[in-house]
Amino acid sequence: MSNTSHFASSPPEAEALGLLEAIKFAIGRDMTSVIFETDCKLTVDTVNSPVVPHNEIGDIITIGKNLLSVHNSYVVRHIRRQANRVAYTLARASLSHPIPYIFYYVPAYVYSLIINELA
Repeated sequence: MSNTSHFASSPPEAEALGLLEAIKFAIGRDMTSVIFETDCKLTVDTVNSPVVPHNEIGDIITIGKNLLSVHNSYVVRHIRRQANRVAYTLARASLSHPIPYIFYYVPAYVYSLIINELA
């Protein structure tokens, strides 16, 4: 899924919002055993920490943590930016979609990246 936002936010805040939206999307589709990956280590560390900062990012993370606590099979993991070519490619593709867009199939250019990463 891709979406655009028309307000200014810091990169960590945008990552936290993206993660929250992904969690809501997975819950709304009754998905199980979901692994959420992000290259923002701050977001992953904050989600997996018992201490949450008292700021806007902390507020977003708290909502996400509450949703994750109800879905024990959901996991949030860090992936190095260099290894996150699939996410980068999808993010670039989302620029051509001015409204929320759900990829119901894996585009050929992304499928080859996934196969290469699994090899």
